[in-house]
Amino acid sequence: MARDGNGHRVYDAEAVRRLVFLTRMRRSGMPMRDLQHYISLSMPEGTRCRRGSMRWSNIATPSAAGSVS
Repeated sequence: MARDGNGHRVYDAEAVRRLVFLTRMRRSGMPMRDLQHYISLSMPEGTRCRRGSMRWSNIATPSAAGSVS
């Protein structure tokens, strides 16, 4: 994962769009199991998410969903 001069992770525009989409789906009531299934279907062949790399509790927060348009 790329990091800036302060050690913060740097995300590309596609990753931010995906996070905003998933945040909105979670806030709409989509179950976690369905979100995880969607992610597995949308990932390129041969790639995997690191287990625990995404904190789902943070995805459901209003500040996360409203910070990116």
